[in-house]
Amino acid sequence: MKKLVLLLLFLLPFTASAHRYHTSLTRMDYNGGEKLAEITIQVFTNDIEDALKQRGGGKQQIHLDKTPKIDELVLSYLAARFVIKNKSGETKKLRWIGLETENDVTLIYVETSMPEGFDGATLENSILNDFFEDQVNLVTTHVNAIKTDLVFRVNDPPQNLVKKEE
Repeated sequence: MKKLVLLLLFLLPFTASAHRYHTSLTRMDYNGGEKLAEITIQVFTNDIEDALKQRGGGKQQIHLDKTPKIDELVLSYLAARFVIKNKSGETKKLRWIGLETENDVTLIYVETSMPEGFDGATLENSILNDFFEDQVNLVTTHVNAIKTDLVFRVNDPPQNLVKKEE
């Protein structure tokens, strides 16, 4: 896990102030033994704090490390912007695991029960698309030996979590 975090931090260039790139990176692994989708979402800290502040009407300052009930705020935002649906079209509820912030980057950890697996499941990932027109959300899924890379831009439709070999 530590190697993954270091790799993700290396892949996302960041500065101490504003940055030129608006990107999130997500890794989603299917744990077949526990029938769970284990999800790590990496975002720039100031971007997610600004999004949560604006979502709340801009009245309250948001600090991921100080704001009470930050887990509820982040989960509510993700419920609207990171939507997993199973083959039957049922929206899967995300469960909070936690978050880590280091420098300008925040890792958000969530999971959801997926007893039906990823077959036929879709993802809509519009994290921060409502704030940055150039936002790009990259997602890598791992199911057994199958790796799928997905790219989401503003107004992109949901995509299948597992791409079938052609």
